[in-house]
Amino acid sequence: MKKFLCVLLMAISSVLLVQTVSVRAEGKGNLVIHFQKLDGEYEDVGLNTWGIGADTWAEGIKGPTALSEKTKTDDFGIFWELNDVPVRSEGSMGFQAVGFDNVGQETEVQNWSRKYANHEIQNSVVVADKTVHIYVFEGSNTRTNEEKDADGESTYIVANPDKQGIVIVYYDPTNSYEENLGVHSDGFEASSNAVGWNNPLKIFNNAGKSTVGTFIKAGILYYEDLEKEPVALLYYGDGDNSKKTGDIKPNTEDNAAYIENKKATGQLDFVYVVNKGNNNTTMNNVWVNNPESFRKEAFAFELVGFTPKAQGKEASGTYAIDKRTVIVQTNQELQNLYVLAETDDEKLAADNKIKSWFKIKEITSAVDATTETYGEEIAFESVDYAKGTSNKTLKDFVITLKNDLDINKRYKVFFNDGDLETPREAELELDLDREKPVIRFVSPNFSGVAEADRIIEIAWNKKFDQNKFPIIMVTDNRDGDLTQHFYVPSGEFSKLNTNIEGDYVIMVQVEDAWGNIAQEKFTFRVTRKIKWG
Repeated sequence: MKKFLCVLLMAISSVLLVQTVSVRAEGKGNLVIHFQKLDGEYEDVGLNTWGIGADTWAEGIKGPTALSEKTKTDDFGIFWELNDVPVRSEGSMGFQAVGFDNVGQETEVQNWSRKYANHEIQNSVVVADKTVHIYVFEGSNTRTNEEKDADGESTYIVANPDKQGIVIVYYDPTNSYEENLGVHSDGFEASSNAVGWNNPLKIFNNAGKSTVGTFIKAGILYYEDLEKEPVALLYYGDGDNSKKTGDIKPNTEDNAAYIENKKATGQLDFVYVVNKGNNNTTMNNVWVNNPESFRKEAFAFELVGFTPKAQGKEASGTYAIDKRTVIVQTNQELQNLYVLAETDDEKLAADNKIKSWFKIKEITSAVDATTETYGEEIAFESVDYAKGTSNKTLKDFVITLKNDLDINKRYKVFFNDGDLETPREAELELDLDREKPVIRFVSPNFSGVAEADRIIEIAWNKKFDQNKFPIIMVTDNRDGDLTQHFYVPSGEFSKLNTNIEGDYVIMVQVEDAWGNIAQEKFTFRVTRKIKWG
């Protein structure tokens, strides 16, 4: 019986954030939809909704101006109150938080390229004669049609109207979420308590997505009795070294997660956590109902590091494609000054301004130097970016240099948008291609075999059979498949004479676009005694 109860408890605790109460009735209920934009800027946020109910004010497309009296603020972000929503047990209603252009003008219009959240909210969340609070993060998406997120669903959060609790929000800027990530918890209601140490309660689901494509995780823990001392910590079930936080104690005054004035029944408090490494129990990464501090740590402006081409996805981030072409990617969207400009002179000034955001310098100090030093700025030929009228924001740039980069040197990219009040600044060492291609023998007799044992026997005094040449594949972390580009260079390791018995070492070679050379060897053994082939 104990084993059965444990299994049942684990099943209950792993349900999705989309929670509902079991008792339903005909009639109407109220919804409060809270929305959090990750940069905290809400001036352009409007709505597009459908299927909520003809008698609700929110049905259809509404811009920020039309919503000015309906949009309210709280410590989560902004919210809208939808009253008298019909109770229905099946189907869904549509909710989109959409960015609008030309806010406050007669030409104010939705920009469908800026869907900050995109949902099919289940009708079953509505409870007769009660108010249900729904929390939505930017980047979340539960659509089931062609608008669904190819990377997977990230859901909205539904608070039980009869309970109080906390949502733990967790973000890992490195996108290295452990498979067994969860919480060790006690003192909450039964379904919110872990069953034992090193057996995390897996409360987390995708609940949003940053502008660089990294999911935000979130999970609910409900209180059983506010007089108790509930406690939880984040970890992935591998002892103390897997802890992401210390004890989260919402009822303990000297704790970083202390909540003096808890939200009323039916609402949720938010405990934000940013990953700052394992075995971190300092609580320097925990904030309560403070999305501003959370976003500063989680989504601080930066240049995106290089991610090589893999599994059908192109390379991304900040890196040098070749010796004169540098790709720069930012983790936040930047205003496209060029598109906003109207006259030719304004466009020229905007273009020059955008170019001024970037500098590249050689790092002249040693790798282990305490203080980095730099050489002169490297001259640019051009800085290219999207200039189409639909490209209101930017995050991808292509810099063409006047002279070649040197693969034997190190370089740093500097960014500064020049804003006098709140400048966006970042720097990142430029990723050059210093990795040589990988030559792989795929012939059955050669796969995983050491060089000295790669031997192919050739019949003496007979014409060489081209089919004896081993099957080879070549891949490169930048250039992709280079199989068609390997060759046998002339010289010592290129000779074969089938009229003379002996071992002939053959070398294959390939060079990538940066000049990194890979070489591998195998042996043709000319013999009168053929063992196979």
